[in-house]
Amino acid sequence: MAVPAAPSQQDDVDTFNTFWREVDFTTAMRPRMLEDEVEVLITQEVTVLHNERTVGYGKGSVTLTTHRVIWQPAEGGDMAAPIAGGLGRVARADVAQRTFKKSSKVSLYLRNQLNGGEEPEVKLRFHHRGRDAFLEKVTVLLEREAWKPKVADASLTKPSADDAFSTTSAGIKGIIRQQERLRNAEKRVVNAAFSDLDSLIAKAKDVVQVIERFSQEKGAAAGADHEKLSAIVQSLGVSSPVTRELAGGAFHAELAREMADVLGPLVERLGSVLTLPDVYCLVNRARGTELCSPEDILKAAKLMGGLGLEFALREFDSGLLALQHTSHRDEQLRDRVTVMAEELHALGQGLRAMVVARELRCSVTLAAQYLELAEQAGRLARDEGPEGLQFYPNLFPAFVAARELDDEIQP
Repeated sequence: MAVPAAPSQQDDVDTFNTFWREVDFTTAMRPRMLEDEVEVLITQEVTVLHNERTVGYGKGSVTLTTHRVIWQPAEGGDMAAPIAGGLGRVARADVAQRTFKKSSKVSLYLRNQLNGGEEPEVKLRFHHRGRDAFLEKVTVLLEREAWKPKVADASLTKPSADDAFSTTSAGIKGIIRQQERLRNAEKRVVNAAFSDLDSLIAKAKDVVQVIERFSQEKGAAAGADHEKLSAIVQSLGVSSPVTRELAGGAFHAELAREMADVLGPLVERLGSVLTLPDVYCLVNRARGTELCSPEDILKAAKLMGGLGLEFALREFDSGLLALQHTSHRDEQLRDRVTVMAEELHALGQGLRAMVVARELRCSVTLAAQYLELAEQAGRLARDEGPEGLQFYPNLFPAFVAARELDDEIQP
C-alpha cells in the first residue's frame, strides 16, 4: 500500500498564501464589506499561525463575516498588512488537536485536497478568550454558505398580485395601501433576521436592502437645499453597523472607527469641526435602525484621538464638545472670521454669530465659539448693546501704538 507523502514546506507556503490575501480597509481601519456581506463577530488578541509559528501576524483582531475571516493588527502592534480569507475555501472548522492540554487554537480545513489526501489547514490562536464563540459561529456560517448569491425577498422588490391596477388601488388610498404592505414586509424581514444568528445569515441580503431603502426614503424627504448632503449621507449608509453583540469589549473602539468613516467624507461640506449633537444625528442616520445612545457616541469620541483616526474630541472653553478633523487649523479660522468682520465694519455693521454660521455652514453655537477664539487672539473686540452681541475688528492695538508714537514725537 502506498504511503501518502509528507506535506512539503512549499505546500504549506502555498496553502497559507492561497488562503490569506490582503484586504481593502477604510482610512479608519474598518474592513470594506463585500456586496451583501455582514459582520458577525469581532474578537481581540488573535494570532495567525503558519506551521505553528507566528509569521508577522501577531496579536490582532479577527472579524468574522458572512463571507470572510479578516485579521488586522492591533493598535501599536505588528505592522503587518490586514489579510482576509474567504469562507468559501473552508470545508470545516475544529479545535486544533493537542495532546494533554486544551488547545487555544482553531483550525480551518480547506476544501482543496493537497498533500496526498491530507486536508490543508490554517490556524488561529486565541490568546485571551473567544475561541468557542468563534468556532460556534463559523460552523453555522459554513453550514449556511451565506457567501453564495441568494435571491432577495420578492415582497421587497416585486409588486404582488394585489398591486395590480384596480379601482381600489388607485388614488391616495391605493398608494397608502402599497406603502403599508411594503413596510409590513420590511418589518417581517428585520424581525426574522435579528431573532438569532442563523436567521441573520439567511436574511443578510434582505436586511441590507431594507437599510438601503430606509436611507433613500429619508433622503427623499429632505428639502432641495439639503439634496447634496442627503445624497452623501445615503451613500454612507452602514449596512453592517457595529454592535455590542458583535464587538464585545471592543465596541466603543470599533464604533469610533465607524464614526470616522461616516464623518470623513462630510468634512468638505460641513466643515472640519462637528458638534457632538450633530455627530449623533449624522452617525445614527447612517446606521439606520441600529441607533447609538449619546453616551456611546461620547465614549467612542474620547477614543478617536488615541486610535490615530482623522478626528479627535475637543472641548471649548465654554464646555462645548466637538469632533475636530486633523485638517483643522485655528489660525485659518481666525483669519476668515477677521476678514468677515472687516468687510462688515466697512459697511458700518458688526459681525454676529448667525452670519458666521451661514458663511461657514456650521451651527450658531459653533460659530459663537469661533468668534470667541478670534477675540481671545486679539483679532476681534465685542460690543454688547441693545441690538445684541456683535464683533468688530480690534482696533485698540493700532490706537495704542499711534498714541505711543505721538508721545515720542511730541517734546
